[in-house]
Amino acid sequence: MLNQRDIPEHKNLAAKLEKNWEHIGNQKSQNKDIFWPGKPKSELSEYRKYLLIAYTEQKRSAQAGEGDCFSENVVAEIIAQIGGMNRPGVSFGKTAEQYKNETTANKSHITSFRMSNRILKFLGFVCRERGKSNYYKLTSYGKQWVKFQGEFPSKMGILSESDFIVERLMNANVFGVHDTIQTWDYRFRNRIFLNLMRCININGYITNTEAVVTAFHLHDERCPEQMNQMIDRLNRLRNGEINIVDAYRECNIDPRIKPAVTGAYDGPKVLLSFCRSLGLLKEDNITEYNNGKLKDMYKKMFAIRFQISEPKVVNIITTYGKKILEQEKTRRLVGFDELYF
Repeated sequence: MLNQRDIPEHKNLAAKLEKNWEHIGNQKSQNKDIFWPGKPKSELSEYRKYLLIAYTEQKRSAQAGEGDCFSENVVAEIIAQIGGMNRPGVSFGKTAEQYKNETTANKSHITSFRMSNRILKFLGFVCRERGKSNYYKLTSYGKQWVKFQGEFPSKMGILSESDFIVERLMNANVFGVHDTIQTWDYRFRNRIFLNLMRCININGYITNTEAVVTAFHLHDERCPEQMNQMIDRLNRLRNGEINIVDAYRECNIDPRIKPAVTGAYDGPKVLLSFCRSLGLLKEDNITEYNNGKLKDMYKKMFAIRFQISEPKVVNIITTYGKKILEQEKTRRLVGFDELYF
């Protein structure tokens, strides 16, 4: 039997990915130990709207004989034209004029949609079009999502939009089956939402900053040692053995460099908002939750923090969140490198 990773094409690709990873972008994204989805919008209703625009453009492109896919840049222009990516009070015309001499990568409406599209890809709603840079197409999940209409979350017959998205969240992992081999990431086997819920369920709560050094730093959930390290780091933080600066340094994030800190914080900020909007979590002030008993713990945890902001709120797991966790946590993640044929 042949292991997937023994195939010459796959081995060469893995080596190329590892080499390229050393040269990624700026300080916000270059940390190879933290999953960074960018800083896209946090409202799920906006993603459904963007996806519908992308699907409309994909169908137009197919009918015109240009390929059954959509261009990120074209969809970004369409969204900007209808006011979806512009600053308040600034028309698309003015936005286009301001950025006309900039490279594509520096045009704000394009980079904004690219970050949102990264989330759509991460959740399995779109995948890359092979051989065409910055071209994507909707997956079967994406085509199903755009059928929902009205206020978010809605229903389509007996199908709940909220349940549909929760399922995608629980199955979302960086090394996803909805993308082409050229974009596989061999470093991660981590269902981030599921493992984040596991961490929250230990004591019933978590801050965005604690999420950075737990589920967002986990590489391979199939490795018991890594899972234990993740839980142990959270426990050591809360019992005072280490502070937040120590935890950041354990995760190879320099707490003195603001772009590195804010970049690591972006992922939990966006993804935790998804969980709250779906009823998996709720938010409360640290000074009020559990009669303020967490206040002293976090004050000690953040006594030394450099560029790390002290948290004001905690994310609390709900009854519904616990139900979903119990339902999903026994399911095992199987990676491509475990498949034989």
